[in-house]
Amino acid sequence: MGTPNYTASQPGEQRRRIWRATCENPVYGLKYAEFHEQDVIKSKDGTELILNGVTLPSLRVNYSDPSQEIELRHPETDAVLGKTTLAQVLINIYSLGRFAQLSRDKAVADAEAAAQAAAQE
Repeated sequence: MGTPNYTASQPGEQRRRIWRATCENPVYGLKYAEFHEQDVIKSKDGTELILNGVTLPSLRVNYSDPSQEIELRHPETDAVLGKTTLAQVLINIYSLGRFAQLSRDKAVADAEAAAQAAAQE
């Protein structure tokens, strides 16, 4: 089978990409991320078409060694940008989740405050 192409750039070239990532942060047990791949082919106009009917197994990364280094890669070009550790990845994912929670909570609080202000008019 060989190594898949992850950076197709010419029309007619096929590449494999990550299309979904799921992170698990159980109260007890090992934290992990799971990645789902799909194959796409670049068309003449530059758009990518999903090759349906191909089921690829998911990939799982356990956060068992927080000091393990991984390469940081640009999501469009796959260029190596540097290195990080699994611990830093987990911190970033957690921070993104907290950002989402805090943004939602602020929006709810703002809506409640606006409703109360309107009710007092």
